Amino acid sequence: MKILFNAAFDTKENSGISGFIKSLVPQLAKLCELTILTPDPELFSHYGETIKISERVRAPRNSLLWTFFQLPKLCTSPYDLVFSSIPATPIHKKIPAVATVYDLIPLLSFEREEKKATIYHRKKLLLWIGIQSLRSADGIVTISEKTRQDLVTKFPALNSRALAAIPIAPCVNPVATEAETVPDDLPQPSTDYLLYVGGHAPHKNLPRLIAAFAQIAHRFPTLQMILVGWGTPPLINRTREAIAAHQLKDRVLILPNTLTPVQLSRLYQRCRLFVYPSLYEGFGLPVLEAMANGAPVVCSHTSSLPEVAGDAALYFNPYSVDDIARTLQQVLTDDNLCASLKVRGLSRTNLFSWENTAKKLHQFFQTVIEKR
Repeated sequence: MKILFNAAFDTKENSGISGFIKSLVPQLAKLCELTILTPDPELFSHYGETIKISERVRAPRNSLLWTFFQLPKLCTSPYDLVFSSIPATPIHKKIPAVATVYDLIPLLSFEREEKKATIYHRKKLLLWIGIQSLRSADGIVTISEKTRQDLVTKFPALNSRALAAIPIAPCVNPVATEAETVPDDLPQPSTDYLLYVGGHAPHKNLPRLIAAFAQIAHRFPTLQMILVGWGTPPLINRTREAIAAHQLKDRVLILPNTLTPVQLSRLYQRCRLFVYPSLYEGFGLPVLEAMANGAPVVCSHTSSLPEVAGDAALYFNPYSVDDIARTLQQVLTDDNLCASLKVRGLSRTNLFSWENTAKKLHQFFQTVIEKR
């Protein structure tokens, strides 16, 4: 099977889609012959033929345009199928096409102020245009069953496409070597901390998490909270304002998403508790990564998170500051519960691997090709 792999994305950045591409390619290359279309061919040269494409595709808008207008020229008979690692597909093509949908977050409204942001409108428009192109796809892959259900609910016309929910796996795996330290120009965490890894976008729900931490902070005088993530300056400033409002400047550290996988793994391994208060996720990869690294996990009971964590996490209502605080305190004061969550988490992660993801995707490709 010869697959044209559309990796028109900035695979040098730290993001979920970048991790998806870099983790999937080595496993998929064991099962089929890949030709990888990428602005970063040096990252993939060991896994098949690479074709360097324009650096401009690092920007989402240009990635979409390239997929619509340049990719069709390469979709010719030597290849059995074209796979897009972005939620878009070439409309005019001579071979079957499969595309990936990670979540519908830009199309969902969580707060009114977010609607006024230019970046929000741009993301919403690009995702909407990309999903409209999926009407011509032969198959669509989502990374969770929840996302699959949301996709066909919001876009009923896609029900006629072949659809598969194929879970992903951790991108940050446990390290056994001595830790890399946090860079000197960043705040240094204490040895007693809660950990959050994700973004600062409104749906990530950080102001409520900070308010919940404020409720219990006096009971745990040495406990810090570390927030690792990405976001625009206005969104990060919003988080800083919440920290200041609760007088937690000395208790909450914000670290960027420029940490190496080893540094991030060590943060997971050494945290007292990993907490994920998101209102909506397409998958919730940090939850799985935390469990894989042996951290006890508490998280929201919303969207795909129960699908990912199963019985290996303790859940709370992310809209209730009191419930978040109660759940945090429950685990922090119960060593047996904490130990049980660690054991269940490690067991749960055995269900997820990139090898399995690649096998299921390969089987889906075969189904799509045969149907076409």
